[in-house]
Amino acid sequence: MVDAAAHLGVAWQPTVGHWTDGEGDPDPWGSRRIDLILVSRPLAPALIAYGTNRSAAASRAADHLPIYTDLDPDLISREFANSEGTTEQNSGGVGARSRA
Repeated sequence: MVDAAAHLGVAWQPTVGHWTDGEGDPDPWGSRRIDLILVSRPLAPALIAYGTNRSAAASRAADHLPIYTDLDPDLISREFANSEGTTEQNSGGVGARSRA
């Protein structure tokens, strides 16, 4: 699996730590990135954007900020390694095989 943010070289963006507790005290652990989008290796080339929604509405809605990614379907790799160590073509049918 591939971390979408790291793959795109996106700067670190916290997804938690923006809320206060019931008494108004800040999160004792501070801002941190604990939410990720993981994609399979064939999908990684199709990643074109990644972000954290830091809007006021998102900040009020939950203790975790939403993250998103944009993909270009035309860039999805058609090759993948199967459990036997061979490379398959993901074409919706029988693909060509070669040794990985």
